[in-house]
Amino acid sequence: MASADYVSGTSLWTSIDRNYLWQLAFFNPAWKLGRHYQISVSIQIDGYPKGFTASTGEGKLVFITIPNDQEMINLFRFGRVMRVKFNANTYNEDGSISAWPISYDYEFELNGTAKLLVQLSQCVKDQLSPPTQVARPDPKPAKEAKSPEPKEKSNKKREEPTTSTGTGVIVTNAGHILTNYHVVEDCKSIVYSKEGELTQRASILRSDKTNDLAVLKSETSLSSSDVASFRITPPVKAGEQIAVYGFPLTGLLSLSGNVVSGNVSSLAGIGDDVRFFQVSAPVQPGNSGGPLLDLSGNIVGIVTARIDDFVVAGATGALPQNVNFAIKSQIATSFMDTHGVEYRHSNSISERTLASVVDAAKKFTVLIECKRD
Repeated sequence: MASADYVSGTSLWTSIDRNYLWQLAFFNPAWKLGRHYQISVSIQIDGYPKGFTASTGEGKLVFITIPNDQEMINLFRFGRVMRVKFNANTYNEDGSISAWPISYDYEFELNGTAKLLVQLSQCVKDQLSPPTQVARPDPKPAKEAKSPEPKEKSNKKREEPTTSTGTGVIVTNAGHILTNYHVVEDCKSIVYSKEGELTQRASILRSDKTNDLAVLKSETSLSSSDVASFRITPPVKAGEQIAVYGFPLTGLLSLSGNVVSGNVSSLAGIGDDVRFFQVSAPVQPGNSGGPLLDLSGNIVGIVTARIDDFVVAGATGALPQNVNFAIKSQIATSFMDTHGVEYRHSNSISERTLASVVDAAKKFTVLIECKRD
C-alpha cells in the first residue's frame, strides 16, 4: 500500500492484494460517516467518468475495490487530474433514507501513478512464492530460423548464426526503441533501419528477460512523427481485429515490411498467462519485437512468440493453425515506466483502414540486425 496527503486534508491510499486486485481509499480525519451510511463514489479522470459503490471504515475512511477493470487502471496510471465525488445517504434504524445526504467533492493531481502501480505490483510479486510449473508446450520465439543442417555427415559442431534480425518500435524522438529481449540477446553490435533509409547504430539500454522485452537507444535523434502511440482505453476485447507489421524472414520476403491481419483469439497466453494475447495473425521469424496494432493505429501489444508446431503435433497429433502470442502493451509500458522511458499514449476512438494503419506503422517500425561475431 502507498499513500499521499493532499492540502484538502484528505489522504489518497492505493493498494494491491496478493491476487493483484487493487483498491483506492480516501481518508479524512474530519469525516464522520457512521455505520448507517451507504456511500457511492463518482470518479472522473481527465473527464472520463466511473462510478462505484464504496465501503466505510471507522467513520473516516472510504474505500473502493476495483477488480479486473483495466480501463480504470489505465486511466489512473496515465491521468493528470482525478475528481472524486462522494455521496453518502444516511439510513435510519428502520432502513428508511434520511433527508440529509452528505456530499464531498475533491480533486487530486495524479503524479507518478504509473511508476507507483509498477512498484506495488513488484512488491506483491516479490512476496509471493513462485508458482508451481506445469509441463506444457512452450511458445516458440518468433526469431530467425537457423540454417538447416548439411546433408553430409560432419563431426564439426554446428555454429549459431552470427547475424539475426527482428523488428522494433520507436517510442521516443530521443531514439528509444522497444523490442524483444531475445532479438538482441548476446549481440556484439546492433543496427536498425527504416524502409528506404541507411542503418543506424543502437545499444541496449534496459532489458527484461522474464517478460522478453528490451529498450535500445539510438545514437541519433528521430522526428516526433516517427513515434508510436500505445493504447490506453478502451480495453482490448477477444475477437477484436488487429494487425501485425514487421520484417519477417529477412532475405526471403520483402525488405519494405510486411503486414498481416487477424483477431485477438484470447486475452491470455499458454497456461492462462494474462501477460499475453493470443492472436490469429500469422507470425514468422523476424516479426519478434514488432507492433500488434489496433485499427486506430495504436499499439496494443508487442509480438513475441509463436507456438512450436512440432511440439504441439507430437503432443496432440495435430498441427496448430495461427496460434501466436504478443505481450500486452500494459506489460511493455510498465517496463518502460520502471526505467524512466517516456512514451506516447492515446485512446482508440475511430477506426482507420488497414492501409492507413500500415502507413502509420511504417514511420515507427524498424528492422533490427543483431551481430554476434
